[in-house]
Amino acid sequence: MGKTAAAKALAEYFFANGQTHDPLLRIDMSEFQHPAHIGRLIGYDNGRDGTTPGKLIQHVRTKPFSVILLDEIEKAHHSLFDALLALLDNGLLTDRLGRTADFRNTIIMTTNLGVSSGTPIGFADNRTDQTSIGDIKGLFRPELFNRIDRVLTFNSVDRRPIEQIAERELGLLQQRPGIAQRRIALRFSPGLVEEVARAGFSPKYGARPLQRAIERLVVPVLTEWLFGDGPADVLWVDRGKSGVEVRAA
Repeated sequence: MGKTAAAKALAEYFFANGQTHDPLLRIDMSEFQHPAHIGRLIGYDNGRDGTTPGKLIQHVRTKPFSVILLDEIEKAHHSLFDALLALLDNGLLTDRLGRTADFRNTIIMTTNLGVSSGTPIGFADNRTDQTSIGDIKGLFRPELFNRIDRVLTFNSVDRRPIEQIAERELGLLQQRPGIAQRRIALRFSPGLVEEVARAGFSPKYGARPLQRAIERLVVPVLTEWLFGDGPADVLWVDRGKSGVEVRAA
């Protein structure tokens, strides 16, 4: 959740204004585990109708101002790194027909490199773990690693960041159609935020279960109130003795 959320936040900050499309393109690199799969990224000759454009180049040609997240790049075949070498060198990538896509206005991010087995990852501080750097150097050739501007390590989360993430995820309920159309403002008590953070945090999976906890604990109670009670401008959502409680403020 943390790395993808960070990439999404960067995409919205840099490129969301004035655009109708999602400024984040996430590519699951576990789908590119064979050398032949590189054509799905940069294009390939289909033998009859000429060259089919690859997903990466096609996206950048039509949406040059966006963030590209290459997720779990360590799962991709090493032949893919040769294409990345040219891309990170001058910001350009050429397909099989000689057409060039310009990545110089596009941020490219790679994730899940150097994560120690069994270690939860997420937000804590911005220390760079030397073991992770060593793992990354072991994956990439020196000439490719030297073209990476900076390596940021996501460390184990603690209580305070989890509560901040929980508060943010709860705030997104404000955008649900049933709430937005009624123009109801939602207010969440500190006790509720703490409860969601406790229920939605796992030492193994970090903050990823937070959204499921919100769907399980908060959304059904909000839905019941919206269908059963009268209009209100502000709803106060709190942790009660028997569970989550909603009332007009």
